[in-house]
Amino acid sequence: MTSPTVPRRRLGQELTRLRKAAAMTGEQVATKMEWSSPSKLYKIEGGRQGIQPKELRELLGYYGTTDPETVDALCALARQGKQRAWWSQYAEALTDSYTTYVGLESAATELRVYESTTVHGLLQTEDYARALLTTAAQAPEPAMSAATIDSKVAVRMERQSLLGRLRLWVILDEAALRRIVGGSEIMAAQYERLIEVTRLPSVKLQVLPLGDTTSPAPPTNFTVMEFDEGAGPDAVYVELLTGGIFVEGTDVRRYNVVFNNLRAAALSPARSTSLIKEVAAGLA
Repeated sequence: MTSPTVPRRRLGQELTRLRKAAAMTGEQVATKMEWSSPSKLYKIEGGRQGIQPKELRELLGYYGTTDPETVDALCALARQGKQRAWWSQYAEALTDSYTTYVGLESAATELRVYESTTVHGLLQTEDYARALLTTAAQAPEPAMSAATIDSKVAVRMERQSLLGRLRLWVILDEAALRRIVGGSEIMAAQYERLIEVTRLPSVKLQVLPLGDTTSPAPPTNFTVMEFDEGAGPDAVYVELLTGGIFVEGTDVRRYNVVFNNLRAAALSPARSTSLIKEVAAGLA
């Protein structure tokens, strides 16, 4: 899968460096560029939004960057960052934060995930994903049409092509393992899928047992995303009820500490697989 996220992040890193070298604040840049707020700049610097080469040249002019080779190289990154990604065809069904997450996920080399309530999207069967989204659409105020559900399921299945390409370490709360989604037949297939995925050398799956009290479960799901050098700093995606937020910088370390504590408290990968088989047998 091709992703415009890496060139966006590389461009964002360089623009951040150039802005600081020019001793300009985000507010000053927004004023000069006639942007309504600095948020657009920070999204560009964080690799979460692209920028047109024409607009980029104007921005570089304010930074005093006029070297033709440098300008051309940065404009090339801007053009690469504006290319359509595979998930663009589903844009109408996806939130901005989720679209950004999919882009970062596709560019990552390793994901460290904690899931408290449901199976992680990269490990879901299509039927499980559809049942989960259909249930969400039946809330008091339905927010998803059948077409939107179809699009979300398609994105979730396409994302799974990453398995085997990146390293994935998932800590799954036992509550998510035991929660019945869509009925016994769907769950039986989902358990089989989890067992199948644990055979991949690039995937580690651990279950955090319900009886554990030494490492309290975090209140929200989160994913730590690690990138190759040159693709930008590591980041964390934290799931919220209304979407998600991204954490970068020194706060990433805090999430790594939490993940390591969860990893130590969770069952070993082998024991986790045994528990999944036990739960599946109980369902049968």
